[in-house]
This record gives sequence, structure tokens and C-alpha cells, in this order.
Amino acid sequence: MPATLQRRVRERAADRCEYCRLAQVGQEATFHIDHVQPRHEGGMTTLENLALACVSCSLRKGARTHGSDPTTGALRTSSTRAGLAGKITSKSRTSF
Repeated sequence: MPATLQRRVRERAADRCEYCRLAQVGQEATFHIDHVQPRHEGGMTTLENLALACVSCSLRKGARTHGSDPTTGALRTSSTRAGLAGKITSKSRTSF
């Protein structure tokens, strides 16, 4: 992945996980650049399909694009960074 694209993702995210909003500052592990729609499902390496992810969110999400809402049990799907971020940062976190 080009360094310029990585820099743009980090700038857009303001060095915060785009799923849970945890700040990179003070964390021992470096945040990952995550494909929201996994490459094996046709996800492109474009700014719109990339998200800055802390280690916990990256491991929780993995290559999944589906999750269940722990409050309602409803299956949730998303193919966008904003869609996943909105679900994960809500008061009831989505389980991946």
C-alpha cells in the first residue's frame, strides 16, 4: 500500500481508531490500516475502503463484514468504513 495512501487514512482518522475512536497516542501497538470490505470479497485498496484500526478492533473484525448487535441480536452488515464505525462506536458495541 502506498505510503501516501496510508498517510491520508491516518490524517482522516486524526490518529484515532475509526471503529472505537481510541487514540493512537499512548498505545504501545501501532494501529493497522484495515480493509473495511476485505480484499478476498472484492474490497479495493482505496481511501474509501480503508480504516485506521486499533489492534483490538482489527482482531475483532478480522475479515468479517457482518456482526450481531449485542442488544437486539440483529445481524448487521456493512460495506463502508462509516457504516461500521457508526455501529461500533454506538453505546451498544457490535460484536464481530
